[in-house]
Amino acid sequence: MRGAMLALSDIQTEMQQSSDNARGPGALIETLERLRHDYAETLPAKIEEVAAVARMLAEGARDDAALADLRNLAHKLAGSGATFGFSEMGETARKLEHLSDIALDHGGPLSDRSRQEILDSVVALQRVAALGVDTAIVSPLPVPGAKGEPHAVLEAALNRPIILVEDDDVLAMQLRGELENFGFSITMLRKPCELRSALEAGECSAVVMDVVFEGDDKVGTDTVRQLRDDGVLTQPVIFVSGRTDAKARIAAVRAGCDAYLQKPVSVTELVDTLDRFTGPDDTEPYRVLIVDDDPAMAAYSDAVLKGAGMITMTLTEPLDVLEAIESFSPELILLDLYMQACSGTELAMMIRQNQALAGLPIVFLSNESETASQLDAMRRGGDDFLMKSMQPDHLITAVVLRATRFRALRALMVRDSLTGLLDHTATKQALETEIARAQRNKDPLTFALIDLDHFKSVNDQYGRQVGDWVIKSLARLLKQRLRGVDIIGRMGGEEFAVVLSGADCETARGIFDQIRVAFSEIVHRSEDEVFQVTLSCGLAAYPHYGTSIMLTGAADKALYEAKRAGRDRVVVSQAPIRETVLEQIC
Repeated sequence: MRGAMLALSDIQTEMQQSSDNARGPGALIETLERLRHDYAETLPAKIEEVAAVARMLAEGARDDAALADLRNLAHKLAGSGATFGFSEMGETARKLEHLSDIALDHGGPLSDRSRQEILDSVVALQRVAALGVDTAIVSPLPVPGAKGEPHAVLEAALNRPIILVEDDDVLAMQLRGELENFGFSITMLRKPCELRSALEAGECSAVVMDVVFEGDDKVGTDTVRQLRDDGVLTQPVIFVSGRTDAKARIAAVRAGCDAYLQKPVSVTELVDTLDRFTGPDDTEPYRVLIVDDDPAMAAYSDAVLKGAGMITMTLTEPLDVLEAIESFSPELILLDLYMQACSGTELAMMIRQNQALAGLPIVFLSNESETASQLDAMRRGGDDFLMKSMQPDHLITAVVLRATRFRALRALMVRDSLTGLLDHTATKQALETEIARAQRNKDPLTFALIDLDHFKSVNDQYGRQVGDWVIKSLARLLKQRLRGVDIIGRMGGEEFAVVLSGADCETARGIFDQIRVAFSEIVHRSEDEVFQVTLSCGLAAYPHYGTSIMLTGAADKALYEAKRAGRDRVVVSQAPIRETVLEQIC
């Protein structure tokens, strides 16, 4: 049998082995079953700890420290027992915890009755623990989202197959060219009657379709309604039409369309709509810091949240929490309420003393069932209170809801209002974080600065509103062609910055060259004419440049070289720049 307590590193090694050996829907269940097996092996030693403290009390000593130890041991068994399927043992441990609380609150010598009740509860705990598991592990619900895979940057956004049904050849060719620049693969049809066979023959993410076709008795709405009824058409349908009256729009709704755009079609609006229905689910995984001095419980929470696609960090030394927050940048802290080094409420109050962390969600995880104690914990810095005995899918849902809210509120504070990208300050902070992560993991990183060529002339000739549409077009293209985990920011005006984690300069050069070409082919429109805009890009890589100041300085110099060499190109910075020189420039 193993020792009284598995080391967290041992548990995590076994979890990784389980993950490596069992991919697919059953992998997480296998991991949880392994953790439960390990917990069962350590349980006799845990019960013996409780019995040893009880024997001290049986000898007649009144020792508040012994009672407090008994209470804490019983509390942990109540929570972990319910979590790992020993529900009857968990309930018995909860009763022992309650008796210990009463004795501590009463003070003075233990009465014979109190002592006997405690001893009886310990004997009952020994008995039910020996019975084994009595509750099955329930499979948690997965949370879709990015898993941070290697840099398959363009594949995630490119070649989304779209069927375009349009009998105006000029308009159809124009839409095809512009949509392909935004990463769509287009199949063109001239007649609604061709749609059925096209759907049956190949893959399709969405249908873009005119409503009225010259010389065709059936309008587009009739075709869509019939194909919906037959079960052939299940994809999103976007109608384009010259009609804007309510009658036409209601007919489209009844036919089962998902969006209705007015001619002349704004490609920007059409791309926005297609992105909404067909864009890859590349949201960055939620980052959760788990603080629990019980390695088994920390490993359990870690396995459940990782199994749902989240990025986690486990901490069994609660006093290291500030360093962990700085290095990991969590979006939520899952915090045990009762720990040896300090209580969860004390830790939460310490975290809240840092104004920069005032909005970081803190969720207490405990088996404390007293409402007053739960409310007191939340008054001392917590945002919510979850029971350790809750099912995995409930834990996942609770974490996702609170992390989503935090992410949304943070976005309002750090996002550029025009593009929705990170603003200048947030981008610089994100770069610092990514450099620290790259240093820890010994990974490459590339920083890119992008600038629109001759943008002042766009504003001067076509007006600031058209210029804003051009800026938004580039922002949209960057979001489409890059991963959700890549950092994209607007540094101001027509300048953008991108941080590609895990990518060296040669990989980044290929990515941005494709983006550069795609953007140069996008047709922008003013009231009476069309035009195109190019971009220039400068790249610098870590660890070639070791700090954020050196990276941004090198990328800026490479961008200047791209401009000087004629614009519409990507230049990689070659020679390191001395940080002292850059500091003088800044």
